[in-house]
Amino acid sequence: MLKDKKTPEIRFKGFTEDWEQRKFGEMADYKKGPFGSALKKEIFVPKSKDSVKVYEQQNAINKDWKLERYFITKEYANKLRNFETHSGDIIISCAGTIGEIYELPLFSEPGIINQALMRVRVDEKQINKDMYKIVFSNMIDDFSKEHSNGSAMKNIPPFADLKPMEVLIPKSSEQKEITDLFNNLDNLITLHQRKCDKLLNFKKSMLEKMFPKNSSNFPEIRFKGFTDAWEQRKFGNCVTIQRGGSPRPIENFITSDDKIGINWVKIGDVKPGQRYIYKTNEKIIPEGVKHSREVFKGDLILSNSMSFGRPYIMGTNGCIHDGWLLIRDDKNLFDKEYLLQVLSSNYMLNQYKKLASGGVVNNLNSELVQNTIILLPKKEEQIKLGNVFQQIDNLITLHQRKCFCKKYSWEQRKLLEVADYRNGKAHENDIDDNGKYIVVNSKFVSTNGEIKKFSNKQNEPLLKNELAFVLSDVPNGRALARTFLVDKPNKYTLNQRIAGITPHSDIDAYYLYITMNRNRYFLQFDDGVKQTNLSLDDMQKYIEWYPKSIEQQQIGALFLEIDNLITLHQRKLEKLKNIKTSMLNKMFI
Repeated sequence: MLKDKKTPEIRFKGFTEDWEQRKFGEMADYKKGPFGSALKKEIFVPKSKDSVKVYEQQNAINKDWKLERYFITKEYANKLRNFETHSGDIIISCAGTIGEIYELPLFSEPGIINQALMRVRVDEKQINKDMYKIVFSNMIDDFSKEHSNGSAMKNIPPFADLKPMEVLIPKSSEQKEITDLFNNLDNLITLHQRKCDKLLNFKKSMLEKMFPKNSSNFPEIRFKGFTDAWEQRKFGNCVTIQRGGSPRPIENFITSDDKIGINWVKIGDVKPGQRYIYKTNEKIIPEGVKHSREVFKGDLILSNSMSFGRPYIMGTNGCIHDGWLLIRDDKNLFDKEYLLQVLSSNYMLNQYKKLASGGVVNNLNSELVQNTIILLPKKEEQIKLGNVFQQIDNLITLHQRKCFCKKYSWEQRKLLEVADYRNGKAHENDIDDNGKYIVVNSKFVSTNGEIKKFSNKQNEPLLKNELAFVLSDVPNGRALARTFLVDKPNKYTLNQRIAGITPHSDIDAYYLYITMNRNRYFLQFDDGVKQTNLSLDDMQKYIEWYPKSIEQQQIGALFLEIDNLITLHQRKLEKLKNIKTSMLNKMFI
């Protein structure tokens, strides 16, 4: 929200009124728990029908009212009745992990808050509880930082500071729209987090059963047709293991010149669940290579400090610093996916601990990793195992990426199930600066219409709400997979190497436009070496998530409004692009 305005930059359709300023002290009643001396250990009693529960920080932090450790007598609870709490109250953690907020649900047990909690009773005539939780959670961090003098806040700000703090809130009807959106988002996050947890547990169980235990040479579960014993070999006898290196001072070797720069691989270049490293945020000059360790596409690298023991496969060439170990399969003994799974398993992590001095692993070195024992089945069995665990990892990643689903279930559909597809036609012999029709080519699409060519022949007409999609581009080009949404009929003609995509009646054109535009699926075909040409087969295999038509329209309308704001407010361009990127990440599966 802009500080000099009383309306948000993005809001639901139909709402135009200014938001009103409210003080936190006006929106709710606040009560902090009693002094610690009021709840000493000698006061606690065993749980019984005559005891009263004491709520603690763990209830707010874990969002679980059922967690319990301490109880007091009903008689003593009566003396502390000013600190009682019940269903509908909001409790907030006040010390250590501050600002964790939780509403006690309908059937929660009444009790007393301890000294590390604050009870909040919201005035729902001014603000609904869900909206209060959102504004409180958003504002408490900033407010805490403002009063923390640069150090971490250990306690929630006192009422004298908290209550006068002001925040802008909308009318109740708009509050409901906002809170419904974020409640649905939270529910979906919870749902997919549970699915992720189940898949992670399933993977852990399968790893234990599909790999031999202890000194056995046979796994508990195997694929049909495999009966040979697995070999156990010293890892250093199977692969080349070398530590990375760093030119120093590193700032003298960093370059922003993509033409000469060599990829400089850092742990920050990888995201949770990622297996391959395709690009890096920084590059070094060629002179730095001799002071580092060069790695190539297909090599495996292993983090050896901080988050040690995490393996990744190089999807590009580059250099690694001394926080990495290079693991190169010179003898071609391993399937890469299989080796990746073994190195990330508890089987290897337990060996690191056993071989480390004192049983504590702070850093991995090449000698320690070389001395581990690796499990080596036949290559064919490795490939099957690698494929299975890759599929499980893909499922986990899929659920981690799912972000938003409103009322309706979403479904995965292939491109030709949601749209008709055709190729453009050549216009080289029909270019005319005074032509009637704009030729939609890669330059036109990639520059958002700034670079135009014209033709008097409409060799392949484009209709309103059709998409033009760039199929071909140079290595690392910026045009590949860009989309253009046709705004008017009888204005454009489709050039060769550009696809024409006509959404079916149940597909919103703008939704399809934003989901296909520079989608990562298409960009993976760019290997950075040769010209990329997306084939019909590549396009047919593109799969995306689609909600019901009405929800597509709502999402499409939202992002159309964002795009209009970008066009109208060039001075705010960078900020609005960040908003759009953030919302895209949050509102798509």
